[in-house]
Amino acid sequence: MAPNIMNNINFLNKVSAWIIYNILAEEATKKRGALLKQVIDVLFHLLELRSYNMMTSVNAALGNSAIYRLSQTWELVDDDAKEDIESVRISDHS
Repeated sequence: MAPNIMNNINFLNKVSAWIIYNILAEEATKKRGALLKQVIDVLFHLLELRSYNMMTSVNAALGNSAIYRLSQTWELVDDDAKEDIESVRISDHS
């Protein structure tokens, strides 16, 4: 396989893992919620920049089962932001 493509895939996987790790490493729910909001902001900046590979990586981190199950943390995120994330997920799959 092409080494540059594999390097890009590995890098994006590491970005997803780094985001997941940093969110889960934060023990305080409010701080974890603030970090989650920052990641969501980054996701939409990436969308504006049309950085679709990195956007997919961030989106994958947000969709990770360990992150998805943080119900108390997700309660701190605005409903509008949650809907926006869902629209990005839908457009990411089409």
